[in-house]
Formats: sequence, C-alpha cells, structure tokens
Amino acid sequence: MHEVDGRWSVAGAEKAMGEWFRVGAERERPLALVVCQNDAMARGARAALAKQAADSGRRELGRTRLVGCDGMEQEGQAMVARGELAATVVVPPTTPSALEALGRFWDSGSPAGEIL
Repeated sequence: MHEVDGRWSVAGAEKAMGEWFRVGAERERPLALVVCQNDAMARGARAALAKQAADSGRRELGRTRLVGCDGMEQEGQAMVARGELAATVVVPPTTPSALEALGRFWDSGSPAGEIL
C-alpha cells in the first residue's frame, strides 16, 4: 500500500499519481485498486493511469479499479454508472442541517442544543 497526496483536486491527484509512476520504487508492481479521498481525485487518478498505460504500454493500468468518496449524484454516482469508478462512498450532505441550526440560533439567540 502506498499513499500519495492528491491535494484534494483532479489536477493534484493526476500530478501525484504521475510523479509516483515516474519515481516510485514499486511502480512496476500491478495495481489492484486505487482509493481516493474524493471523487474529483479519483478522476485525476484515472487520467494519470490512462496516460501511464499509453506511455508505458501497460494497458492493464487503464483498467485499474478506483474507489472515490463523496458520492454526489452528478459526480461520483455518475462515474460509477459510466464504469469510471468501481464504487463511491456516499457521504450525506451536512449543509442543510447546519443551515437549520443556524436558523434556530438566529431565531432564538441561543446555540443549538444538539451536536450535528
């Protein structure tokens, strides 16, 4: 198992994966799975894998399974439906609950009694 810092972005993940292929000590080993902290980084990792597959002739890299996280309908879930991700972790949005708590605070002047 190896960890690279994708900087939470498509470009960051693509760059980190590309750098790992360039200098990684075990870059010739088969990759069974790439797990990303968000679906955007999974997209960047997919791009780096496709580029490395083309550049190195290792076509299996283009078929490496990826897992993302966030699972938003228009991004991660859509990527799963298109076969670009093996899976995504669906993380429920917290914004609606936070806005409700803020509204209660504004209405009452006291902090929310529960932790969200």
